[in-house]
Amino acid sequence: MEMKYGQLMSLLLHNREHCASEAEFRTYLLESTRRLTQDLRDFGLEVVVRPLPAKTRDWNYLKIGCE
Repeated sequence: MEMKYGQLMSLLLHNREHCASEAEFRTYLLESTRRLTQDLRDFGLEVVVRPLPAKTRDWNYLKIGCE
């Protein structure tokens, strides 16, 4: 099954080739997400990123919500 991503994630994935490793790419994603969160505040939006419930025990999955 092929994953389909939104425009923002597609743009981030396009830059994956510039990262030397998967760890470097994950760091890039984290920094980009933090910057996006800060930038969205200028538009009155707050983004919260938190892990899924503990029963999954997989901290690689995050839920993003906006109010």
